[in-house]
Amino acid sequence: MRTAYTISVDYAHGTTTGISAHDRALTSRKLADPTVRPEDFSRPGHILPLRAVPGGVFKRFGHTEAAVDLCELAHLPPVACIGELVKEDDPAGSMARRDDCFAFANRHGIKMITIKDLIAYKHKVVGTDA
Repeated sequence: MRTAYTISVDYAHGTTTGISAHDRALTSRKLADPTVRPEDFSRPGHILPLRAVPGGVFKRFGHTEAAVDLCELAHLPPVACIGELVKEDDPAGSMARRDDCFAFANRHGIKMITIKDLIAYKHKVVGTDA
C-alpha cells in the first residue's frame, strides 16, 4: 500500500497566503477541529492531508499510520502532523534517515521510537493485529 495523499488545503479564514508558519499551524489545527466544514478550506493549499489506513501500523507500516496510532493511544483525536528532518550537513537538503533522526533526538533531548517499537507496544496493549 502507498501513502494516501489528498488535495492540499489552506484554512480560508484568518490566513493570508497560507505559506507562513502561522497559516500552516492554523490550517493544521482546523483540520483536527470536528466543527470545521470542507468549505472552510481553500484548494489548492500548503498543507497536504494524508489518510491513514484503518487498522494503523498493523495494516500498513507507515509514518501516517504511526502518527495516528500514537494519537489514539494518547486518547486524542486521530489527527497528526508529520514532517521529515533535513540533514543539516547536506547542501542538497536530503532527508535524514533513522540513525540521523536518533542522533538529532539525542542531541536535543527528544524521545524517539521506531514503527517497529510502536507495533511491539500495540501488540502488548491491544493484543491483536485487528
